[in-house]
Amino acid sequence: MKHSVFLSHVTWSESQTYYYLLQLSFEEQRQAQQYHHPLRLRAFVASRLLLKKSLNRLEQSDRDWTFSKINGRLTIDSPNNHWFISLSHTNDWIACLLSPQQFCGIDLEQKLAKPRFMAIARRFYSQQEYLYLKQLPEANAFSIFLDWWTRKEACIKAWHVGIAHHLNRIIFNSTQLPPIIYPEEFKDKVLTVHTISRDDLQLACAVHDT
Repeated sequence: MKHSVFLSHVTWSESQTYYYLLQLSFEEQRQAQQYHHPLRLRAFVASRLLLKKSLNRLEQSDRDWTFSKINGRLTIDSPNNHWFISLSHTNDWIACLLSPQQFCGIDLEQKLAKPRFMAIARRFYSQQEYLYLKQLPEANAFSIFLDWWTRKEACIKAWHVGIAHHLNRIIFNSTQLPPIIYPEEFKDKVLTVHTISRDDLQLACAVHDT
């Protein structure tokens, strides 16, 4: 089986979210109550709808899929499940990665101007990454900054670790897609990295193929 990426543009307004929420199961509607911010609620609803639609497309079915969280990871409630899930969202976009491999991750970012992106790079990137960005024209630096950011987050999700202490330990350069340096504890989980770059979006997914 191949890895599959699905992308959805959320076109409904925050005030219309309730209508789409009713398309989810009672359990998912209960889970949605934890999201008090309207944008977070909309992202939750849209991600579940995309996930169900994507699974039905891959399985050529019309099932009402249900999901659980195990150790912080979203899993499919099915004894015959062979898909692993990673989700990402940014503003009006949702991305879903379905993979037969357990260690998989996806990240999606919208290409919106970030005036202080170099300050973020200085804090969260390695020194060699920061210095490389610093010597580039601003537009080029921002493009590479966002590319590396999505790759870092995709790798972190694939390795099932928190973001806080790993961003500057996963190091990229301009010549290869996988990280050139990463923590020793992940040496047995080498990742294959893929990216998609559009005028408005940057996406990366990382998978440990066994």
